[in-house]
Amino acid sequence: MMFFSLGSGGLGVGLTIIPWLLWIKYRKKDSTIRLLSAGLFVILISSWLDCLGVVLGLWYYLYEVLPFIPSYFPWDFSLLPVIVMTFIQIKPTTHPLIKGIIFSGISSFLAEPFFIWIGIYRSLNWEHIYSFPIYLVIYLIADYISKRKTWDKV
Repeated sequence: MMFFSLGSGGLGVGLTIIPWLLWIKYRKKDSTIRLLSAGLFVILISSWLDCLGVVLGLWYYLYEVLPFIPSYFPWDFSLLPVIVMTFIQIKPTTHPLIKGIIFSGISSFLAEPFFIWIGIYRSLNWEHIYSFPIYLVIYLIADYISKRKTWDKV
């Protein structure tokens, strides 16, 4: 049973737009391009892996924001990249592995079960623990991209 009414797509549209609006308002302005480069990496990899998981029958979505896109658009194109960019920006001297473990834990063990609970996502042949190392690697590569010597410091 769905917790939220997803009828007109209000939840999906909100989850797509609100994180970006908050990020635009609170980001470190002089780090915008650096952070967006890391966010673009997250969008590309997460959407590709998400579509791959759907095609391989590992999970599916009960609700789509955009028709003909098998993955859940707000997760891949808004929530994940904005959360990663925010983590990179907050406490920039904290070791990336610590931040990556926190990000992976939240994404795997809180966000995924939450999306199952509200009726957006169904796991078929996938356990949340499988997502943990994937999210960790995505975070660490995004962090690396954001901290290349060609960028200004945070």
